[in-house]
This record gives sequence, structure tokens and C-alpha cells, in this order.
Amino acid sequence: MGGPHTLPTQTLGTPPTPLPDAPITAVFLVLFFSGAIIHMRLYRANLARGHKFLFSGATFGFCMARTTACCLRLGWIYHPNNVSLAIASGIFVAAGVLILYIVNLFYVQRIIRARHPQVGWHPVGGVLAIPVIVGITMCSLFMNVTAVVQSYYAVDLNIQRIDRDLQLYGASWFTIVGIMPVFILGAILCIPKRGKIDHFGAGRLRTKIAIVMAASLILTVGAGFRLGAAAVTPVLNSEPLRWFFSKACFYLFDFTVEIIVVYMYALLRVDRRFHVPDGAKGTYKTDEVLDEKSERWDSDDLEARRPSTTINDSKTEFNESMTDINDSASAISRILSINGQSGKYELRSAVDQPKAPPQTPEPEHYELPPGIIARERGEYSL
Repeated sequence: MGGPHTLPTQTLGTPPTPLPDAPITAVFLVLFFSGAIIHMRLYRANLARGHKFLFSGATFGFCMARTTACCLRLGWIYHPNNVSLAIASGIFVAAGVLILYIVNLFYVQRIIRARHPQVGWHPVGGVLAIPVIVGITMCSLFMNVTAVVQSYYAVDLNIQRIDRDLQLYGASWFTIVGIMPVFILGAILCIPKRGKIDHFGAGRLRTKIAIVMAASLILTVGAGFRLGAAAVTPVLNSEPLRWFFSKACFYLFDFTVEIIVVYMYALLRVDRRFHVPDGAKGTYKTDEVLDEKSERWDSDDLEARRPSTTINDSKTEFNESMTDINDSASAISRILSINGQSGKYELRSAVDQPKAPPQTPEPEHYELPPGIIARERGEYSL
């Protein structure tokens, strides 16, 4: 085991050069940093409304990891002999995408609980399955990172073989986790549902399924290509560059597929579609439940669409408006008069204007003392 050294074999997207790697990496840096800002703004806006959606924060973390990877890659471009930058860049490139895999798995869990609650809320099949898969994925990540770092130090051929096997295992497991939501969702769609769907979030359940399956397929394309590139026989740097190790393939199957998923999550508002009430257990307790074919709105939308007045209030307002109109017409008729010859309206003179009839004052009522009232009635007391 010696000091860090450059790898003698070709790897995906290496070695980077100022052209074309620097401008392309800078563009992806801006895109991922913008995605981080968008998802953090969504997270904070939802949190201010009491709508806690942690997966927006997880996507923000993924975008920041990719931003760091782009920064490290830019540093590696202008310092090609710095092996430490190469190692750090490789670690962040390999580790970041797992966040999207895990987020997709939790989306699948919520869909299963909505369509098949007896399975999704089962202690084994629904509650423990996802944490177990996540645990295996994290262990595989640590093994993969260890193998990547050790490959830059290992001199013994047997250790290099072990490192390569560990990297192949990690790439294989990540591909399985990436495609897993497609098979799970396909299976639950084939199983007839019992009872009504337990709706959650906004939008149709079929739309949620389509979003998760599309994201899973896109991510699996990148993971599958990386697995295929790692599985081929190692090619020395002195040999002609293989097309599947080219920089175009690196940026297409690594950064491009991931940025598509990041912005798809933001544009399709998964923070609203996959939101569930805090503390839900056994069912999703929602205030407004619509059938599967209808669109569901959140509480703010429902409040905005609710009429502000009742029917009785509308009738009262209509009657008051008609009274105001009659008073206005009476006032106009006291000011204008129709000329019998021309048929036009003319202003009335002060003499011609009809005078209001004199008001007769109401008689005042006085209350007589009790003695006078008794005398008037002929009642006298000794």
C-alpha cells in the first residue's frame, strides 16, 4: 500500500480537461445550485404553512452534493496531478444519486399504503421493508466508497481485484434499487384493490404512479450504463479511448439524467402530491377526499374556491341594492322633468319641484298622575 496514484485504467469521463469539461461542468454547477434553491424555497414555504415535507430538503441535499462534485471536478480540471481532488470528486459523484433512489422508495411506500393499506401498513411488508432496503443501500455505499479510495492506493493485484468486485457489487445494487419502484408499482397495479383508495396529497393516484415510474426509469438508465461501463474488461490508459468511457457519456448518463429528475420533481410539485398528514398511522386522514378521477386541492385552494356568502346573504344584498336604486330614481325625478313638447329632460325650477307633504307632528303623550286617573274613572278613595 503506497501513496495515492492515478489509476492506470480508463474510467467514465476521465481525465477531465479545460475544454470541453470546464464550461460543461460550470453549466451543471449552475443548474444543480438553482435546483437546490428551488427545493429549499419549496421546503421553507411549505414549512411556514405547517406543511412539513422532508423530501424537498432531501432533494436540496442531493443538489448541494452535486454542486460540491462539480466544484471538485473544476478544481481537478485545473490541477490534473492532484490525486486527492480526483478521489473526492469520484466519491461525491458516486454517492449523491442514492438520495434520489431513497426518496423514490418512500414515494412508493406512500402509494402502496394508499392503494393496498393492508400491505402498506403491515409491520413487516410496509413498515420495515423500506428501512431495510435503505440500510443495505447505505452499507453498499460505504463499501463502494472504501473500494474507490483504496483503488488509488492499492498496489497489490489481489487488492485491486477485490476493490473492483466491490465496485461492481455496488453498481449492481444501485441499479436494482433504481429499478425497484417500477417492479413494485407494476405488481401493486396487477393486484386488485380492496375497498376505496386512501387518497393523500393533491392530484390523482395514477399521476403519482406515473411520476415515480418515470423518475425511476430515468435514474435506472444512468445506473445501468454505469454498471455496464464498470463491468467491461479494464482498458489501459495507453489504449484508444472506448466510447462508453467518453466525456459525453459521463455528462449524459450521470448529470443530465439527474438534473431531469430534480426539475421534474419541482415542476410537478411532488411536495403537494406526496404530502401526508403528520402522525398518520393505518390511514391517511385528509380533510377533503375526492374520488380517483377528480383533482384534489389543498386547504388553501378549497378556501379560495368556497363562496364567501350564503344564499340568504345574497338575497339581502340584492334587496338592499334595489332599494338604493329606487331611492336614486326618486331623487332624479325630483330634479328632472320631461318637456311635453320636445320630450327631453329639463331641470325643474325650485317652484316646480314637488314639495314634500308637510309632516303632521305626532301628538305628545303625557302620563297623568294616579289620583287624576282615579277621579276620571269615578274611583275615589277615602
